[in-house]
Amino acid sequence: MQFKIGDTFLYLVTLNGVDLGELVGYTPTSQVRSLSGSLYSQVVCTWVDPDTTQQMQIYVADTSRWRPGPGFFDIQFARDVDGFTRSTITVPFTIVQDVTRL
Repeated sequence: MQFKIGDTFLYLVTLNGVDLGELVGYTPTSQVRSLSGSLYSQVVCTWVDPDTTQQMQIYVADTSRWRPGPGFFDIQFARDVDGFTRSTITVPFTIVQDVTRL
């Protein structure tokens, strides 16, 4: 996956291997980081349907300060009642400079 600096980071994520409603009562969080582990952005995570917990939208409005090179994100789910935490796989992507700049 290739992502251009300055574009809105907005994706629909389908959680494979998760049973219907399995993540009800979990709070999702996510971050985008560089190869060195520097934090680029906190990611806004929103369930498409909080009753099924099968899909979520991930969103970062301002990516203008990201730098070209490898980027990574995952989504972490913390259970509200006791903090038990689990995560998705780490998703690598390439951050590239945009051509058109407004």
